[in-house]
Amino acid sequence: MLGATFKPSKYGKQPKAFLPLPATFGRIHTFHRRNLTVLTIIVVVIWLFFNPFSAVSGIFLSQEDHSYPPPHPLTTKQEIPSSSRYLYPNIEHAPLLKQMTVHQLIKESRVRDHNFPEVEKTVIRSLNMFDDPNPIIQKQKEDEENAVSDQAKAKNYFKNQDKIVYRPSSLKGYPEVVIVTAVDFEKYSVDDLTKIVQNRVNYAHQHNYGIYVRWYQEFLPILNSLSYLQIKERAKWVRLYATRAAMHAFPHAKWFWYLDQDGLIMDLTINIQEYILENDALNPIMQREIPIIPPDGTIKTYKNARADSIKLIITQSDSKIESNSFLVKNDHIGRAMLETWGDPLYLTYPNFGYGPDSALTHILQWHPFMLSKTTIIPARTIASAHSRAVNLDKIVDKFHYFPGDFVVQWSDCETLTSCSKILSQHFSKTDKPDVEAREKQAKAKAADEAKAREIALAKEKENAKAKGQAEAKEQPVAKQQPKKEQPKKEEPKKEEPKKEEPKKEEPKKEEPKKEEPKKEDLKKEEPKKEELKKGEPKKEDSKKEKPKANEQPKA
Repeated sequence: MLGATFKPSKYGKQPKAFLPLPATFGRIHTFHRRNLTVLTIIVVVIWLFFNPFSAVSGIFLSQEDHSYPPPHPLTTKQEIPSSSRYLYPNIEHAPLLKQMTVHQLIKESRVRDHNFPEVEKTVIRSLNMFDDPNPIIQKQKEDEENAVSDQAKAKNYFKNQDKIVYRPSSLKGYPEVVIVTAVDFEKYSVDDLTKIVQNRVNYAHQHNYGIYVRWYQEFLPILNSLSYLQIKERAKWVRLYATRAAMHAFPHAKWFWYLDQDGLIMDLTINIQEYILENDALNPIMQREIPIIPPDGTIKTYKNARADSIKLIITQSDSKIESNSFLVKNDHIGRAMLETWGDPLYLTYPNFGYGPDSALTHILQWHPFMLSKTTIIPARTIASAHSRAVNLDKIVDKFHYFPGDFVVQWSDCETLTSCSKILSQHFSKTDKPDVEAREKQAKAKAADEAKAREIALAKEKENAKAKGQAEAKEQPVAKQQPKKEQPKKEEPKKEEPKKEEPKKEEPKKEEPKKEEPKKEDLKKEEPKKEELKKGEPKKEDSKKEKPKANEQPKA
């Protein structure tokens, strides 16, 4: 029995070295089945995680198209299309609007806060809330009112300005830049308002741009307080909301340039796209690594900021960021930045002493993404400040206006009369651009370039002379000859000094004759006696020798 081998009956004959099967051999197939189910569950979970119910979504969901609601103006859902790219209110209505006061142009109501029922607050709404939902019926109603009185006409035009949008028949020739301005009929007269709007129209017409002008008082529903327009720093918030309204009126424009009413475009020939907005023009004027709060703020602009990534272009005074002239790009990032800047939390925050200027300063300091999309350019590019007397050098002064600058602004004027005087002073020069100043600047640049070239050539000559002198010390004989040849070729007229040279040789020959009797008196006594005896013939010989010496230079 010791040498017997065990052979499984169902496997037939087996080799002698066969080992018995393990006890768990029969469980192998069940193990594979369990792994397969686990793997299947994992694959299904991953598929659902990355693409959940994509195949059957159409069965359970409705067939309706889901999309955002169409955009609409601030105070209404109705629009008045216009084929003109110059959108501005009726300036001649300014006296009537001022006479009616703001209270007749808006709807004020007192309501109680649901969180604090004991507190009442004022809500300001536009008169567009009373419009008929049917635009045709509403237009007929307004036409009847306009025929009755001029005040009703001015009121209807005032509230309808929010509805006007630019809708051309074709996008060909669509303005790429839109100039935005908010004007106040309580600050300037009709003549002054006409000058401000006319200045924008003249510039936009010359460069195929669009303009968008609104009344300050139209944005009271957003401000929700009449006191905002009475405080200079708080009234600045209108700049942001006017720009946002312009984006709705000109949806296909690329850039929006807000220029405050306290400013004029002085040089109408400058194209702002070529002057600032192109990457090659913007890159060299971007102020990198400068403090956001001058002069020694901690947070600074980025060193590696690129011109092609900029969405907001602003200026800076000697003490803070300014918003009287800025540019914003009309894309999703630019619009988001403008929405963030004008958020109601910033609008109602009481500690922002300079209104939107303080809000933007806070945003740039605490939001790196916003800072990376914003750049600060020199103030004299689009916001040169007016000054009565500027004694500083034009090159040194980086803030004040000089003749030939692109834009001038006087937001620091204290009284209405002073603002009007400054406006009239500069407006008289816009139709007659300072061509002479520009020519002088061009000539000065050319002269500076010529001087720089002359200095460079002089340095090259000095270096060449220094090398020549160093080599002349080593080889003086070889390099003395060309130096003598140069004056002969360059100055052929100067022959007189050449004739004087043999005259100067006589005292040189007499010097050794005077020194000889001192050293050898005895040897030279005999020739002197011979000269006394034979003096007459020797003098004749000397007279004959002199003309022979003079004949040589003549030949």
